[in-house]
Amino acid sequence: MTDNNQKIVLAVDTALQSCAVGMAWADGRKIGRSVEMERGHSERLVPLIQEVLKESDLEFKDLGVIVTTVGPGAFTGLRIGLSTARALGLALNVPVKGIATFDALARQYGSNDAVVVLETKRADFYGRIGDKEGCFSAEEIKSELAGKSIAIIGNALERLKAEVGDGGGAWKFVSGFETIDPAFIAALAFSDFEFLPPEPVYLRGADVTMSNKAQRTIA
Repeated sequence: MTDNNQKIVLAVDTALQSCAVGMAWADGRKIGRSVEMERGHSERLVPLIQEVLKESDLEFKDLGVIVTTVGPGAFTGLRIGLSTARALGLALNVPVKGIATFDALARQYGSNDAVVVLETKRADFYGRIGDKEGCFSAEEIKSELAGKSIAIIGNALERLKAEVGDGGGAWKFVSGFETIDPAFIAALAFSDFEFLPPEPVYLRGADVTMSNKAQRTIA
């Protein structure tokens, strides 16, 4: 059990094909656990939080701040992480802070100048290129990066490189930043980092397909 006067931060991430939980203490200690998965976040997230708490000899009431990724990322996974963080914040009466996936990965890399490209599971990419954020085609990214010497990170590196090349060697594709380190983003709560409200960041709407079945009208 910890001193309740010490602020302990819990961070959760379900935006990038993983289920991740981390904690950080004011004295610099950190702990994190991450499980790669594309589905099943709703069944795995809370038990993973409980495992990390138990390993640290803590209880929910010991937490002082909740941090959650807010996107962009996998639509369903993102909503699960956000709703869990909000529910915990409400139940524990502690603040909930948001962090964009672009910011989290750029901070982990150590430079906000890095281009971040993320999978959309479609033909395009979620991307942050300089001060531009949005959904980009491979050709649009190629055009934006033309003539620049830049580092590129994110979980869509291999697909992007296969489609646009390496800019004649000017573009450095840096692996190791495909997922978010939950302990790292928890520790950001002890810095001057400017967090976002815990609201989802969607760069496109949800994919919705209308049923081809005839619909009955109920009077």
